[in-house]
Amino acid sequence: MDFGLALWGTVEDGSTLMNILTIAWRVAIVVLGINAVIIVHEWGHFIVARLCGVRCDKFYIWFDAWGFKFFHFKWGDTEYGLGWLPLGGYVKMLGQEDNPGAIREEIERAKLNQNKSDESLQNSESTATDINANEESLTKTNVVALEELEKSLYAPDSYLSKNVLQRMAIISAGVFMNVVFAIICGMGAGLLGYPEATSLLGEIMPGSPAWQSGLKSGDKIVEINGTPIHSFMAIQTNLLDGNEVEMKVLKSGTSEPVSFKIQPQLKDGGMTPIIGVLPSSSLKLAAVKRPYETSLSETENEKIVSTFSALDGQDKLKNQDRIFIMNDVPVKNYKDYERLSLQWIDQDIVYEFASDFQKGNPKKIKLPPRKMKECGIRLKMGPITAVRKDSVAQKAGILAQIRDSEGNITQKGDLIVSINNEPIFDPLKFPFEIMKMAQPKSVSNADSEPAAGNSGEIESLQPTLTSASQPGTSVVLTLLRDGKLVDVSLILDQDASYADMIPNEGQLASDYLGIAYEVLPVVDGINATVQVDKNPIGGTIKELEIFLEKPSQSSSDIYRKNYENVMSLGKQTENGVRILFNDKNAASNIVSWFVRQINLFPNGTKLQWTVALPNEETTVLQTTIQESENIYKTDRGFYFAVDTETVRIKDLGKALVFGWDKTLESMGLIFVTLKNLGGNVSVKALGGPGTIISVAYTFAGTQDGLFLFFLCLIGANLAVINFLPIPVLDGGHIVFLLYEAIFRRPPNENIQVALSFIGLFLILALMFWVIWLDILRFMGML
Repeated sequence: MDFGLALWGTVEDGSTLMNILTIAWRVAIVVLGINAVIIVHEWGHFIVARLCGVRCDKFYIWFDAWGFKFFHFKWGDTEYGLGWLPLGGYVKMLGQEDNPGAIREEIERAKLNQNKSDESLQNSESTATDINANEESLTKTNVVALEELEKSLYAPDSYLSKNVLQRMAIISAGVFMNVVFAIICGMGAGLLGYPEATSLLGEIMPGSPAWQSGLKSGDKIVEINGTPIHSFMAIQTNLLDGNEVEMKVLKSGTSEPVSFKIQPQLKDGGMTPIIGVLPSSSLKLAAVKRPYETSLSETENEKIVSTFSALDGQDKLKNQDRIFIMNDVPVKNYKDYERLSLQWIDQDIVYEFASDFQKGNPKKIKLPPRKMKECGIRLKMGPITAVRKDSVAQKAGILAQIRDSEGNITQKGDLIVSINNEPIFDPLKFPFEIMKMAQPKSVSNADSEPAAGNSGEIESLQPTLTSASQPGTSVVLTLLRDGKLVDVSLILDQDASYADMIPNEGQLASDYLGIAYEVLPVVDGINATVQVDKNPIGGTIKELEIFLEKPSQSSSDIYRKNYENVMSLGKQTENGVRILFNDKNAASNIVSWFVRQINLFPNGTKLQWTVALPNEETTVLQTTIQESENIYKTDRGFYFAVDTETVRIKDLGKALVFGWDKTLESMGLIFVTLKNLGGNVSVKALGGPGTIISVAYTFAGTQDGLFLFFLCLIGANLAVINFLPIPVLDGGHIVFLLYEAIFRRPPNENIQVALSFIGLFLILALMFWVIWLDILRFMGML
């Protein structure tokens, strides 16, 4: 389980009435937009059927299952209505059946009944008047039924009376209209303009294919396998096949792209193949209620809100406000922000914000440095799992762990024992210490005091590294390789980046060395603040209980929301919440908690750890969260929006071409996804009606063409899915019609019926599956 904390709101400040009206407006837009996709599809069937002279008995949006409907009316020969089951819609044409053979069978049965009625009347010599009346009534009923059935099959305005090409046109018209609708929506999105995440790279996950290949934050992917790349979504689309890709990348600060060959990975439990990159952040604050971190402490919350809201009497920070100056130094992009944040990592920083319309009246805020938090437990350092291409570690011959396709270790990775003859005791502090050695001017190098031991048997935490190294000077790593100690000299990479510690599947990395290494969920040491009844060294962490104060009547809304978010992470207890680390991602989750989640809890938060010892016994450790003495974070708690570029086209002709291109791109995406479904693309990656509505609701609140772009995607996806060669879908009907065109006769009725039932079963199974995924997704279990 991944229990990242989302400790902020999503509704803008304002009156309750205004919020209600905003929500109602967004809901109305979603309902109209989603139903527009359905209406144009069914209208395509309807209009072409009418042009071909077919009578349409019904035109329904949503299904009127079991005869229930919200309303209906008759206009001409057609009944129009709104059903109650919101799973699509349909047009009922005269003579249209998923199994035309059923009509013929019904005609033969009606004829047989008619013949029996005639024989009964002829052989009856003495029949009472009332019986004669009944027989005549029955005969008339059979005749009427027979006439209606024959009319549906042979009448000039029947669907079945039309030739194959006409029926193909009627069936394919719905898909055609979805494509036209998608093109129009894409064109509208281009004319209105919408934000699109750029192909500029942000975080590069340690040990990932992109990390190993040498990609770095600030690089920009401009081409994949010869296809120009303009958005981050295009990067993901080109990875779905899982094949090795050749990328052209514009490195930060260069003008000519360089080529990279990268093999995407499909991790166990992953949704799609990935290379381990995230989009870059912008300098604009995210569109959330509070674009900064809050706390699970009432006191800290008051201080945080006061700091971020006062701003020397100016307006409080709002989403879309942008940083443009830090300590009187202009900031042009996120790369500048990272560089300056590192330069003043242990000092106060004065930020100047402004919106795009108020650059002449900046908002200033002064924030103190932020220290990492810890809880007195040291985890065990594992072997090196990856070495970055062309890094100082690769040039020095450092070995990384290698596994085969089945997960078996074929080469053991080196284990770092010491650096400059000083032991490596805390793998979580190691990246910071290496950065401090490589960039001594960026941080203070005050030595920490040794922590007192807890007992003679329990190893205490050691002081952090004190060796200072000037830029460009070498360091010596002592490695454990195949049971032997090996000294390796290398020079720290001065062009490396440091954006705090990024955990990835239990791995951390040092870009200054060019290595990623494993952090094991094993207790390797504790300090004097930890209360324990048994020696926990060598034990594996299995459970964490977080003790939190329940909200009172006087608690702020911020604290209530934060408390509810934490309670959803595990099983609620009398004093807080219990989180179990017992799934296949347990090691990764533990490292993520130590590196990231721990920083969101206030100092003094009590924790209780359950540790499984090597002798199969268990022990309980009681700790508290405290700030580290000299390990700093570069960020100061801001939530930044993803870096985007506004796509806007002013020329109508170019906008039409743009809509066509985006429609083809979207159709290609769903095609590749379906082709790889169950292989490179997990079936858990699918989304149902709930996911579609949720995303649509989010986009409906924007003031640009983003919602139209979303409808373009949905229209294109619906076109592809509807044209799949599955009976009961439009594509299935086309396959039967192609058979009839080639062999000059309809398919065997029994085979057609069997295939139709199989198709119906597949569609229903898929529907139930995606709805179930939606439920799990909304419950936070997926």
